[in-house]
Amino acid sequence: MLLEKNSPLIYTPSLEETEKSAMAIFLQETGHKNYEELYEWSIKKPEKFWKACWDFFGFIYEGDSETVCTNFSFDSFSWFPHVQLNYAENVFLRALPHVEIECLSENISTQRKYSLQELKNRTAFFQEIIEQYSLESINQKGPECVATILPNTFDTLAIFLATAASGKTFTSCGVDFGIEGFVDRLSQSSPFILFSQSTYQYKGKTFSLKEKLGPVLKKLKTLRQVVWLDSLPLPTQEPSCIASLFFKKVPFNHPLLVLYSSGTTGKPKCLVHSVGGTLLNHCKELSLHSNLGPQSKLCYYTTCGWMMWNWMASALLVSSSLALYDGPPSYPSCQNFLTRLLEAKVTDWGTSPRYLKTLEEEFLKNPFSLPDSFHFKQVLSTGAPLMPEQFHFVQKLFGKIRVSSISGGTDLVGCFMLGNPLLPVRAGEITCRGLGMAVKAFNSEGKEVVDEEGELVCTHSFPSRPLYFLDDPDGHKIKNAYFKQYPEVWHHGDFIIIRPWGGVIVLGRSDATLNPGGVRIGTSEIYRPLEQLSFIEDSLCIGKQQADGDVAIYLFLKLRSAYKMTLEIENLIRSHLKVSAGVRHVPEKIFSVSEIPYTVSGKKVEILIHRLFHGREIAGASQLANPECLEEYRKIAQSLV
Repeated sequence: MLLEKNSPLIYTPSLEETEKSAMAIFLQETGHKNYEELYEWSIKKPEKFWKACWDFFGFIYEGDSETVCTNFSFDSFSWFPHVQLNYAENVFLRALPHVEIECLSENISTQRKYSLQELKNRTAFFQEIIEQYSLESINQKGPECVATILPNTFDTLAIFLATAASGKTFTSCGVDFGIEGFVDRLSQSSPFILFSQSTYQYKGKTFSLKEKLGPVLKKLKTLRQVVWLDSLPLPTQEPSCIASLFFKKVPFNHPLLVLYSSGTTGKPKCLVHSVGGTLLNHCKELSLHSNLGPQSKLCYYTTCGWMMWNWMASALLVSSSLALYDGPPSYPSCQNFLTRLLEAKVTDWGTSPRYLKTLEEEFLKNPFSLPDSFHFKQVLSTGAPLMPEQFHFVQKLFGKIRVSSISGGTDLVGCFMLGNPLLPVRAGEITCRGLGMAVKAFNSEGKEVVDEEGELVCTHSFPSRPLYFLDDPDGHKIKNAYFKQYPEVWHHGDFIIIRPWGGVIVLGRSDATLNPGGVRIGTSEIYRPLEQLSFIEDSLCIGKQQADGDVAIYLFLKLRSAYKMTLEIENLIRSHLKVSAGVRHVPEKIFSVSEIPYTVSGKKVEILIHRLFHGREIAGASQLANPECLEEYRKIAQSLV
């Protein structure tokens, strides 16, 4: 990638903006002159930094917080070993009374605002149901898990908080997964109770979720109860009808979330994240880096199956209001969606490069103007690298506001790099590395580089690292996922460039993970359904970076000798993947090839093809059992230029 000597500055915060920010207050309280100095202190003195964060946010807890960590390596999770707390208690007892949750959807008639007290009441109602079917009495192994398959609604948020209040573990899937996608995830996390609803709406049409989940429920052997929300009598607001909400304090490292990895080598891995790590790191990211607080109203467009939903929900911890949106943001138009956000007085909007490109295309075809008085202060973007021209488009549409590109993942339920209210914004760059995150770029020799392409690594542990993977008793899976390439150093799987002034450019995935629409999925989630089609002999897929910053899936198929690629076969493949795995697993392009590349040890090679299609240098071809097949892929890549 060719780099400009200096990425253009497109936004410089005012003195008033910086002085009023939580980051500025934290900077002053810790006795540092600027962010660069604060960042260096945060990674060189992690015990002092994380204790300063803990004290700054004033969490509700019991025990002793003086011991921050007994092992700062990645060998074990030993953060705040003498602390007990509850995530939901820190939401309800610390959030200011004015906080509200506004629920938006494509069906404007269902729009409604809820107060913090109403959220508390609904949380208590769901807690009573969860406790009724609790597994504590039968000594279940692993986290006691509550699952949802729901749209992004008020009830989904309340169920999450009810789960946390009871000291249990929450997991969720968006409604857009296919049957195998649901089973692959929930059969591993083993929920004892599942909340869902009979139908859901999408682009003006109603779909049966109950019918879709029929085969799924038969395979979830641990379920004791399925709760269909649309047949559940919800409580009135009369005090006598509201259950009493209680908070069970648990250790800092108690499981709060089960999230799902991409699954490049099989079923998605189940990442278990801690109560304390999620709470502490999210407050750092949302308050210090994103400048959210009592003056804010956040809407991050996300499904409930993506970790950004959990990140958004944590904004309640810093007294930010929320706007939850259920439905596609481009239906009936992008302008309509934006108008809804502006009417809801959203101040901070989270989106993706893909949506911004769709918005720009609509704007170019049919230019529209926004009201003179709107409330956007910041646009956040994640899921894929944000291109320089997209930074410019955001400011063209909304004026001089902060554009905060952020990057991290499900692996840490947060960010390695993100925005900063103290620093200017440069087009095409993430503003800075996050406090306490010892992020570096390593070259092929494992040495740190600056202003050169390298692998994203993190050299010190952090509180929001996963506790463990489910079904990984000896830690083999988690070591293989992050520490195989560099022992004792977290290897994330992204190519990055760290600029001399601290900004970061993300170049895309360095492993076989796919990232369409900002949702990480594994190649195996595509390969396994394809094995059911008798006319396919072998397959390979990669994620191809697009001009708008999104990732498209390119699928290469070796058909059996009796078949040739036709439009009918292509349509059959797309339909099968949509039903079996989900709409995000459907490839953008399908190519017929004569060979799939393999190593001499029999391992399918995706990374070489990924690099070839991104114009990068190919190394390791000598390791292939059939290196001659690369020429066929090279010709396909050249034909697309």
